Amino acid sequence: MPAAPPATTKGSLVLNRIKLTGKKPRALRLQSRVGCDSSSGSCRVTLVVKGRVGARLLAGAGKPRKRTVTLARKRLTLAAGSQRTLRVPLTKPGRKIFKKTRRLRGVTVVLRGNDDAGKLDTVKRTVRLTAPARR
Repeated sequence: MPAAPPATTKGSLVLNRIKLTGKKPRALRLQSRVGCDSSSGSCRVTLVVKGRVGARLLAGAGKPRKRTVTLARKRLTLAAGSQRTLRVPLTKPGRKIFKKTRRLRGVTVVLRGNDDAGKLDTVKRTVRLTAPARR
């Protein structure tokens, strides 16, 4: 088993361990470890996951153009110095994509946030997501 990639850190934000969990398409969740290393107060963060897919995966017929689809989104507040594991449900188009094709390459995960001092940080990471095997 390959070693886990190192945590991506920028300023006061930490993004680590991104994967899909759940056996059925309706139960799929994006799981990620996020943290706030701010020394002042708390961090208000937004996690956005987007992927580029062919239009045929979403609409059936049509031109085979690529479209950017939001797969998951979550907003939360983290206490200073804390880390938390997020389990974010996929959007309806995201569930449809992973029902048809069990993996997606080039998925962009963006963690944006600011601390109480107003300092804005952004962590961006590109990953490949693979849904767990069905039973």
